[in-house]
Amino acid sequence: MANQATRSFDLAGYVPGSPLVVTIETVIDQGITIVYGILETYPAGWTVSDITGPGDDTGTMVNWTFLDNQNETVMYTLTPPPGTSGQAVWSGELGAMGQQGSSVVPIDCPCTLDELVLVPHPADNGFGDGIFEAPCLPGDFVLCFEEVMDYALHFRIGDDEYFPPWLVGMPRLMYVLVAAMIWRVTDLKRYEDAGDPGLPQDDLDYAFQRWQSVPDIP
Repeated sequence: MANQATRSFDLAGYVPGSPLVVTIETVIDQGITIVYGILETYPAGWTVSDITGPGDDTGTMVNWTFLDNQNETVMYTLTPPPGTSGQAVWSGELGAMGQQGSSVVPIDCPCTLDELVLVPHPADNGFGDGIFEAPCLPGDFVLCFEEVMDYALHFRIGDDEYFPPWLVGMPRLMYVLVAAMIWRVTDLKRYEDAGDPGLPQDDLDYAFQRWQSVPDIP
């Protein structure tokens, strides 16, 4: 059995300015290998952090040296600069010393990633005048209270014209629940950062009253 190393990413693409976790797993032929190392060249200009194990960043590559012949899983985080575009390319190799001399094998792909184009949740439409929060901004990947309420109310009355064409005919309740979850997590974090224990009861009462005021679908 030959030594093997395989690379994987935690995302299907990279997002400029956001971290990407890279994992390398090794399978070592313990019958002939004594020590081995990994050299991983990452896209130029990206920032490296959180290297696991005995890893080191040289500025252009991450490397690990293992003074044994055990299988390992190593990880590191890369952050592409804002404005990064195009295809990102990786290359790497596993080098070993053993009873039969030295050997080098490439790290198995994937070896490239394209930019991941994010699509805002359909509720991220900028509805609201900031009565309870700062004004809502469309497409900012943050769901405010009034955006989620507006989305849920249109779902209740069955207003297909309100939803994007690709959502019509799909189980929109799932998107409503996801919107509520995204908003709730974001909202709790904001209140925790401000030292507040949670969402004001007035907001919850307002949401319930608006929901109750909308008639059911005939």
